[in-house]
Amino acid sequence: MKVRKIIGYATGVTQVKNMAGDIRANFGAAGKFIGDIFQSARAASKEEKIDWQDEPERLFDQLCRESGTTTESVKISYLGLYLAGWGALILGLWALWTIITHTSTQAIVTITNLMLAGIILGFSVGHEYRMYMAREQRAIHPTKFFVLFIVSPSIWVPMWLPKGYKLRIERDLR
Repeated sequence: MKVRKIIGYATGVTQVKNMAGDIRANFGAAGKFIGDIFQSARAASKEEKIDWQDEPERLFDQLCRESGTTTESVKISYLGLYLAGWGALILGLWALWTIITHTSTQAIVTITNLMLAGIILGFSVGHEYRMYMAREQRAIHPTKFFVLFIVSPSIWVPMWLPKGYKLRIERDLR
């Protein structure tokens, strides 16, 4: 068994197997993260029998009522999302820079940077989706948001809540 292990490390087969396992694990984690967003959004709309296309505002209001969300809780949570969004943007630009500068030197560095870029993209899309929902007070379908995210690069830059922000359900109570 030891000879087989030594030969595996000497030839590079073991390292390739380990790298393939890491790639599967990383892409699986990013896919699960995005899948969880889709699943929770789908479950919320099915429970209330609300159509995503016709009533995104009503779905958002319903989600806020059920979870007991207030304007203050949105502002506190939004601060964390805002900072994480900037962190993801900076990491994404760094990953892009390393992909561009190290493409010709080593293939393993390129593969690793592509994996990192995929994870950062999944993280960034999830955070920007939550920020968009809070800012616009609409719960659009995650696939429509992903298309909007790709088509409109201005969404990639985290924006702060507008001055005088108040949840619609709190404005309607007065």
